Parts: sequence; structure tokens; C-alpha cells
Amino acid sequence: MTIVDTLLNPNGRINRATFWSWTLGIAFGLAILLSFFLYMGEAWLDDWRTFTLYPVFTAELEPWVARPRRLMWLLLIPVSWIYFCLTVKRWHDMGLTGWLVVISFVPVIGTALTLMICGLVPGQRHANRYGHPPFVSEPSRYAGYDEALEDMP
Repeated sequence: MTIVDTLLNPNGRINRATFWSWTLGIAFGLAILLSFFLYMGEAWLDDWRTFTLYPVFTAELEPWVARPRRLMWLLLIPVSWIYFCLTVKRWHDMGLTGWLVVISFVPVIGTALTLMICGLVPGQRHANRYGHPPFVSEPSRYAGYDEALEDMP
């Protein structure tokens, strides 16, 4: 499974390690970006408020200077889709329907419950209706694993 397929396609399965690494990595990167946008918005607004040569233009330019705050809201759209895809794949790995992602829409309790279940409950070791276990690309390789161990010298 490629990185693009992992992040943008809700079909398939991922294990707990993949779920946690992507979720924490994206959360950390998003926190850095959001703090940068908030800092830049505040810094630009302070610069324009103290700019006294042309006070008439300050009121007109203030909405344009606050644009980094608007950009951070635009980031929530792709990040929400990525979180949706990762969570659906984790539910699939446990053999459950992806519709359980609706639980995470409950503001605080739902998100915490989803992170606990998806992050702590192990997935099914065998193939289910959502696909083969993560990191097993060939069904024959997984099915014949026990026989392959018996044939070893």
C-alpha cells in the first residue's frame, strides 16, 4: 500500500503502529503549522497597527493581513479526510464496519473513545471481508505460512 493510498483511500486495512505513526505525525505537523499561522497573523496585524505613516490604509488592509488565520481553517479539510481514512481502515482491521467512524464526531468523548479503541485494540490476524492483514500482499503467502515452517530443514 502506497503512502497516497494509505492517507487518501478509506478502503483496506492498517495496523495499530501505522495508525499511531500517521495520526501523531500529522497532529505534530499540524500543531507546528497552526502555531506558525497564528504567530504570523498576530505579527502582521501588530506591524500594520503600528504603521503610522498611512493610518487610513490600516483599516483596509487588516482583513488581508489576517489571512494566515483563514489558511489554517483550509488545512482542516484535507486533514479531516486523512483522519477519516485512517480511522476507517483501523475499524476494518478489527473486522468492523467503517461507519463506526461516526463515533468520532461526538466532540470530546467520541474522539477519545475512537483513539482508544483504534489505537489499543489489535486487528484480526486472518483475512476478513475488508482484505488481508496489513503487510501481507499475497493471500497464498499468508495461507501457506504454517506449511512453509514445516518444510524448513
